[in-house]
Amino acid sequence: NSVETILPGQFHPVIVTEVEYLTEDLKRVCFEGNLTKTSFEPGQVIEFRVTDNDFRHYTPTYYDRVAGACEVLFYLHGTGPGSEWAKRLRVGDRYKLMGPGGRMKFRKEATGHFVFGDETSLGLASHLYRAAWAYGQPFSCLLELSDGHEDWPELVELPATAFPENDGNIPWLL
Repeated sequence: NSVETILPGQFHPVIVTEVEYLTEDLKRVCFEGNLTKTSFEPGQVIEFRVTDNDFRHYTPTYYDRVAGACEVLFYLHGTGPGSEWAKRLRVGDRYKLMGPGGRMKFRKEATGHFVFGDETSLGLASHLYRAAWAYGQPFSCLLELSDGHEDWPELVELPATAFPENDGNIPWLL
């Protein structure tokens, strides 16, 4: 509560306007609210309070401050505070979005972009891919995915090379 008191300009009321399960464990959620006072660069994170004492960072797959809309892909794994909160998200729910912020930002002057990650990197990779495409820059993505998740990049229209988790080929792929 003290963070909200000290930094009231960092908290933005939003409402859940759309929820879609792309798979049982991959959930796309759209939030809307007045985001005109925010500044966002692809790659930055937003935060939500997921319990009375816990905040979690998420990288939006889409963020439009003028339209007041953003979208987040949630990988529903485990029973941690973030996963449990994301599982409960429903249309009409109201929350406070904190941020955007973070150190990672899309570099418009870059000659190319590379993302290496897992299921939790889908949001970041998706947003960076669209930004790179908009600037005519090369983009490459390697994702180490659990069994049954091999088609997840296709579900979010992300050109990526997927390989099985712990298959030993990471050095070769890199």
